[in-house]
Amino acid sequence: MAQMRYRIAGKLHTAILSIRPDLPPYPAAIVNKSPAKQNEDRYIDGAEMAEALRQCIAGLQE
Repeated sequence: MAQMRYRIAGKLHTAILSIRPDLPPYPAAIVNKSPAKQNEDRYIDGAEMAEALRQCIAGLQE
């Protein structure tokens, strides 16, 4: 359990584009921003993330 807490708190997540290089940049940015370690680097709340997702969907549908 301590090892998992260390990884969550101390290590950076794997960039989604290294796993799915075919992903468009905007969805990748949302996925990468979500688990940021610093509060100011993450979405403020679910509403802010939902708005980013709505903008992403609208952009992908154009």
